[in-house]
Amino acid sequence: MKHYRAFVWKQTLAYLSSAISSSLVSQYMTLAPQLQPKNLAAVYRRFLESLSNRQGMPNSIGDITRLSGIFHNFDYQQTLRNYPL
Repeated sequence: MKHYRAFVWKQTLAYLSSAISSSLVSQYMTLAPQLQPKNLAAVYRRFLESLSNRQGMPNSIGDITRLSGIFHNFDYQQTLRNYPL
């Protein structure tokens, strides 16, 4: 099974490299300036927003802004200090 996965992975990479250029991938992966995070708190907040964006999650998590107090205004370091692993 491991060899099959490696084969599929190599074939996928070969197909993608022939079907699309790296400059086009970079273009799609580059965020517009207004969307680029200004700090790690913004990245952390975006991560939490992504979690709530999955099917059904908005209904259970809701508006991420309400969680600001729990996540220390999205300061991941303070959050880790308060909620150690």
